[in-house]
Amino acid sequence: ESQAMHFTAAHGLRLTQGARRPYTDAGAPIGLLNDQLTYVHLRLPETNELLTTKLAPRGIKAEVKLSPRLATWPRDDVKVRVVLKNTDGGGVPSFIQPKLSATLGVDPLDLAWQREGEAYVAKVPRPRTAGPWVVRVQVDDQYGIELGRDVLEIVQSKSKSK
Repeated sequence: ESQAMHFTAAHGLRLTQGARRPYTDAGAPIGLLNDQLTYVHLRLPETNELLTTKLAPRGIKAEVKLSPRLATWPRDDVKVRVVLKNTDGGGVPSFIQPKLSATLGVDPLDLAWQREGEAYVAKVPRPRTAGPWVVRVQVDDQYGIELGRDVLEIVQSKSKSK
């Protein structure tokens, strides 16, 4: 999924992305080329002076793990663990505000998220309905950009209790 941006108040401004591309109106949305670091060259039509800037892929991802992978209910406790990572090896910027959501089938789950060090953890409650079940957990940032997700299919165990 690509990320895009646009310049405001860009009347008359021209731009090109990467090398050997024609200049176009800077008011249109632009994005990364092949999801890679992309150089953008800006100029006013009556000049040859350039301003060069770069667009970089956003490297914040959420590692989302539902476990155990072969869970059955009611035998197993199903847990979810979410860790935010920066793919360039640096830290996760403090402005990132993860929004964690979960569903059981199509119904939203209100999980009791807790912090354990760098991780967000929660236990998925067992439903009262008969299985099989599908649990989905998704992490978006405060702008609605998906950072990560996981899905777990759970079957009904033969035993009635743990």
